[in-house]
Amino acid sequence: ALLFVRLYERTGDERFLDFATTALARDLAYCVWIDGDDTVQLNEGWRVVPYVGFGSAGVGIVAQEYLRHRDNAEFAAKLTGIRAALGSEFVIGSTLFNGRSGLIAYLSRLRDPDRPDAGLDAVIDRHLRRLAWHAIGYRGELAFPGEQIMRLSMDVASGNAGVLLGMHAALGGGQALPFLLPATEVGSPVITTERKESHGLPVGAPGA
Repeated sequence: ALLFVRLYERTGDERFLDFATTALARDLAYCVWIDGDDTVQLNEGWRVVPYVGFGSAGVGIVAQEYLRHRDNAEFAAKLTGIRAALGSEFVIGSTLFNGRSGLIAYLSRLRDPDRPDAGLDAVIDRHLRRLAWHAIGYRGELAFPGEQIMRLSMDVASGNAGVLLGMHAALGGGQALPFLLPATEVGSPVITTERKESHGLPVGAPGA
């Protein structure tokens, strides 16, 4: 779905938004409302999860990008529930893909410098403080457990590097995940002739 949104931004071709609609509708069909707390999480069949890698947050990030270009009441309603799920205080892991750092990264994307939101900032700050629950001393420094909390990990998806990216998104305004910066305007080219030639490739060459 994100691929199709980006293709629409580069080309202005509405068919790509149609493809994104179909893809998002399929993913959101697995995202269910949780009784009692008005949150939306992805149903894996044996559990529901709110995470970026394999949960509702990842779908929500793309839905947010989609809704910048086309209104969809059903998508917007579920996005509200997805955002509510990101405020959970108890999160088992610290990782970017399937843990607290991913929630931090998502919430940081919701900040608007023109519209300060004290409630949103409070949730992000709480998640940042709660990273201390996961941290483990390692060779005089800090490390974080990987998937299933069975080993230490330094990876982007499941360890220290991902935790740093989540913190950077919250504290430095950086991007924690690739491909999340939209085109400056719909129809802007993704690769120019000058960029192709600078790589030593003639215009239209395979791989250009």
